[in-house]
Amino acid sequence: MDAKIKKIGGRAVLAFVYVALLVVFFLTGRTHTILIDNKADPDGAWQAVRGMTVSVNGREPVEYLRGDRDRELVKGQKFSIRIEFFDGRDPFEATLKVPLSVDTLLLSVPKLIDGIEPAMEKFDIYGANRATTAAGENERFGQPETDAADELPVIGF
Repeated sequence: MDAKIKKIGGRAVLAFVYVALLVVFFLTGRTHTILIDNKADPDGAWQAVRGMTVSVNGREPVEYLRGDRDRELVKGQKFSIRIEFFDGRDPFEATLKVPLSVDTLLLSVPKLIDGIEPAMEKFDIYGANRATTAAGENERFGQPETDAADELPVIGF
């Protein structure tokens, strides 16, 4: 009986360790897409940065000018960002947390450096495409769509 309890206890500990490792690997190995955006607000609430380099997680800096957007892939739930400005301002550094359930985030650098919340927003490329499609679904090749029943000839028997 004592050997049976040890065997069951050993299996329970092994199962717990296995599940704990799965959770750790999932949290640290999950990849997220960060869209780094340097665009101004259409209403003028914030302005785009004239020129800067952005480094994510210590990687090689990427140059951004006004209106640019590029993507970076990050692993895990946190990433660091370093922004160096072409106009000589002091560099900006931050560590940001990525929500677990989000695959793609839009990071507005002008909002981040100005302290405007939220600087990071969930980005749904499929939702943006659906909105564009819905807005243009009544037009084909620049012509308004007509009701197909109105175009069919009426044939009487």
